[in-house]
Amino acid sequence: MNKNQFQNEKSILKKFPKWLIIEIKFAKNLKCKNPFCYINFGNFQRKKTSIQFYNSNPIWNQSFAFGFFNKIRNLKIEIFDYLNSDIQEKIETIEVENEIIKTNEPITKKYNLKQENENGELEVFLLQKIFPNPLSEEEVEIKFSKKFIANLQEFTFTNYINLKSPINPCYFYQSPSKISKLIEEQNKQIKEIEKKLEKHNISTSENKEQTSQSERSSFSGITLTQDGSEIVLTESKNIETDNELTDSEINTDPNRPRLELEYIYGYHGAGTRNNLHITKTGKIVYFTAKIGIVLDKQTGKQKFFREHTESISCQTIHHNRSLIATGQENIDPIVCVWDTEKVTLRSKFTIKNINGVVSIAFDSSGSYLFVISGDEKTSIQIWDWEKRTKIASIIGSTEKVLCVDSDPKNSSHFVTYGVNNLWFLEFKDNEITHKQAYITAKNSQMFLSAIFNSEGDVIVSNSYGDLSLWDFKKIVCKKTIRAHSGPCTSLCQFKDSFIISGGRDSDLAMWDSLSLEKAPFNTRITGAGSVRSLDSDDKQIVVGTNKNQIWVVNADDNVQNCLISPHGDAVSSVSPHPSKNYFLTSSNERSVICWNSEEKSMAYKININGRADNLCFSPNGELIAVSMQGGAFTVFQTSTLRIIANRSEIQKHSSFISFSPNAQFLAIGFENGLINIHNSQSNYRKAMSFTVSPSVFTLDWSSCSSFIRVSNGQEIFHFSLEKNKNIDKIDDVVFDTNYCSSLIHLNNSIIPKTIQVHDNFVFAADNNFIKIFNGNDFSSVSFPSGHSNFVEKIAILKNSKLISVGGEDMSIFQWKFIN
Repeated sequence: MNKNQFQNEKSILKKFPKWLIIEIKFAKNLKCKNPFCYINFGNFQRKKTSIQFYNSNPIWNQSFAFGFFNKIRNLKIEIFDYLNSDIQEKIETIEVENEIIKTNEPITKKYNLKQENENGELEVFLLQKIFPNPLSEEEVEIKFSKKFIANLQEFTFTNYINLKSPINPCYFYQSPSKISKLIEEQNKQIKEIEKKLEKHNISTSENKEQTSQSERSSFSGITLTQDGSEIVLTESKNIETDNELTDSEINTDPNRPRLELEYIYGYHGAGTRNNLHITKTGKIVYFTAKIGIVLDKQTGKQKFFREHTESISCQTIHHNRSLIATGQENIDPIVCVWDTEKVTLRSKFTIKNINGVVSIAFDSSGSYLFVISGDEKTSIQIWDWEKRTKIASIIGSTEKVLCVDSDPKNSSHFVTYGVNNLWFLEFKDNEITHKQAYITAKNSQMFLSAIFNSEGDVIVSNSYGDLSLWDFKKIVCKKTIRAHSGPCTSLCQFKDSFIISGGRDSDLAMWDSLSLEKAPFNTRITGAGSVRSLDSDDKQIVVGTNKNQIWVVNADDNVQNCLISPHGDAVSSVSPHPSKNYFLTSSNERSVICWNSEEKSMAYKININGRADNLCFSPNGELIAVSMQGGAFTVFQTSTLRIIANRSEIQKHSSFISFSPNAQFLAIGFENGLINIHNSQSNYRKAMSFTVSPSVFTLDWSSCSSFIRVSNGQEIFHFSLEKNKNIDKIDDVVFDTNYCSSLIHLNNSIIPKTIQVHDNFVFAADNNFIKIFNGNDFSSVSFPSGHSNFVEKIAILKNSKLISVGGEDMSIFQWKFIN
């Protein structure tokens, strides 16, 4: 741990000596299709669970931590139905009673939901924990060194995550249902530790009283409490208190692979706006998840900006066309200003007590940033980004504010706009004044984009498809025209005297910026979806759409070229080709895409009849099997993309789908522990079924295709296909893969959604990290993935590329190994 890390981590516990841990466990009988939860703690801290698609009985088992000082703040759980990237419908709100939360007293609480027709239920786990404050340096070193710290009579923490933000969870909570087993396992470990302590002459609870308080505060050790007694462990390399390696230990292991981000198949076009820009050298800048991307459209190479700790929510470009400013989501967001050529950070500051940045803009001088917060009561702030100081702020409209834009020729003028609000603001003498457009109930509308012309007037687009020309000083609408058949969603400057408009109708049109007269340019990008972002360099127009596509349109001849065309919805799974450098991904938009990892391009796309859970190639790569969220599965022929089989299963989510080595059988495991085996020789009819309680995560086939073994992360179960039953022991059987035994070894630290084994290393997805475990001693190192929330799945290709998919961030990351 370096000094900066230490100071940052020490300040975390100084700021928040108390923590509330909440685990959203499961819900029953929800009256919605795609449920997820927001957890609100007070006014400023908000967390979000994953979306459980097509599941009215979701199982989350996701944990979150909230820091506070003295009193528990109001805790509210909101259940939403995810309809699409723009629409989420609130289903239920639960107010958690503060008085039931006691320090060091875990409680599991069930809440009955008041829904029509059905009696829904939500179960949560709650715990309040107090840490010493302030901590000594040694104590902070211990608590943040990823060592195992536990009081098993109360609860078990196993992994510290996300060092950078004091608001984010500090620890990952193990479910109470596992505590009894952990205690049993820990008893064995304690006995082994006691032997090592005795061997190394280290003080235990017997001579604990002889150790002075000053010695205890300076002692660099770990305290385990078990059955009322304490055992103190030193950080001696000879004592294996944990298998997590430090950075210095990793660097001294020449054989341990490290990950370097190579390419991203993704662009965050849905649910955002004005996040696509052209630099002065012709490169395209955009973002997805927590990563800013600079794309050289001539070579196809990407560079990455990775300073954000939460998902990037907005970006703007400096008038020199070289600097980019980006803001992020969630509480106390970070704003970064960075150089697009060298991809280096120029400035970074945190804005306290706001809920994310929804929009950002440079003033005409480039010295200041206009920032719009995502709070219910919008905050409009002006920052000197080089000095990292706030200059001025006011409260904005009570209605939702979508964006801010500035006058490129007048550093004091800017506008904000959104739902039924259009404000004209002036920044002078370090104060902000504003006037607002008069909007009545009859002309209620949503303003979607705005741009200044050369005379300082403002052109505004709205949800009806209109363009309006406003006098900035008089706040008078001078002219309105109908520009698009649907909402006019984006505007950009073209040359000196024109603007380009884009709409939900996929049309692009050109207008005189002074008179709003139509210019001789009009084109439609067929199949691209709604236009969400526009920019130009006077020769070409770059277009970002709500299908997450990026197009380049030549303004002279209307020639269109699609640069980026990833999935348009959450990415659910990934699978490698058995012999080629290709891989499959599936999406909730009902599609499967095959990618070429060498050319970094799409090979082909398959439209399917449902949202996919899992998918795989057959061992020879000639078949593709896809299991759907609605319970069905489909088998395709790779060469023709023709459907070979299409069958319905139980109405459950699948955990995995896998062909046998001889491709005769297809195994599908479900979240309720059921494993179905289908025979290709009978057109993939179900041949047999096995059941494991409570659920299974992974499967191994024997090389002879006669046996399988499955694991739920705690046990391994063996089955014989010939005998059609569970068997206790298998002798002299070689398995084609080694996922199950690897998963068992990982159970002391994580139970990942997916694991991969490669060159004696085990790769696992753990929340927002990718972990690499040594196959011999299972020591591990974690790499921040850069995905928005959770790494859904990972896969390793034949060319030793690692692919990770981020679920809701709709992105696919390609990594290369370096030593």
